[in-house]
Amino acid sequence: NDRYDCSAADINPIGSADKALVREALRWCADELGAPVLLEVAEATPLSETEPEEEDATDEADMGMSYAMLSRLSSLRKAGRLGP
Repeated sequence: NDRYDCSAADINPIGSADKALVREALRWCADELGAPVLLEVAEATPLSETEPEEEDATDEADMGMSYAMLSRLSSLRKAGRLGP
């Protein structure tokens, strides 16, 4: 049974978290749990899932901005109520 798409789930613990928060949590877990593989995941470049594998097929290249900038804009829109 395919509910919505391949990424949908009944439980989605990081669904509303931005990439900065997820990366921060992964770094903390890597240190606290002694699991260095989590640090590798935190430092990995987010890749585009909709394009063939190419050197520049990253999420940031597709968006035309970094995740840091996207997080800041999101914060301004939500917390600062600046935007639609």
